[in-house]
Amino acid sequence: MKKHFLAFTAFLFILGFSAPASAATITIDDINGWTPVRFSIGSASYYVYAGEFQLTIDGVESAGYCVDLFHETYIGTSFYDVSFSDINYISNGAQAAWLMDKYSGRSSVENAALQLAIWSVEYGTDNTPFTYLGTTGAGTVGYYLNTYLSDLGDNFYSGYDYQIAMLAPGAQNILVKTTAPVPEPATLLLLGSGLLGLAGFRKKISG
Repeated sequence: MKKHFLAFTAFLFILGFSAPASAATITIDDINGWTPVRFSIGSASYYVYAGEFQLTIDGVESAGYCVDLFHETYIGTSFYDVSFSDINYISNGAQAAWLMDKYSGRSSVENAALQLAIWSVEYGTDNTPFTYLGTTGAGTVGYYLNTYLSDLGDNFYSGYDYQIAMLAPGAQNILVKTTAPVPEPATLLLLGSGLLGLAGFRKKISG
């Protein structure tokens, strides 16, 4: 019986360190609001549309925000065998995820402000500051942007519901709320240890 316990433990150990995030199919269905915004990062200026992507991951509805200013994304495009990276793939990813977790899914103006806030924490630094320069027909974007960044402070997201969908070079990489996050290796090992402990406890009681 002991050999079976050891074999099971070894299996969980290997699984914990070898289980990759499975590939997915992502379709960009729409964007919640097409709010034109202007901003600069250091000396580089941008005039783009900002909002929340409405998307499906393996057919399940979800949402996402751009974390890649160097590629373009088109509505109605599907991407196959998409891999995911941890939120720490981007600068200050845990703060970007905290913002999305708290403020996503609101009005088009608020979603545009959230997109700007995510770009701000991802790309802005002391040497290359992020500066909001205004928008057209949605003057409250700046108000919400300042509110989100003020509320952010030193907060960061520590769960596993958010990942980076790696779409580049075909499209922008996107911070997404995943539908079925893959357990962390430490979680799998903890589960294995717990099951092993229960099995040992049962053996001791019945012995």
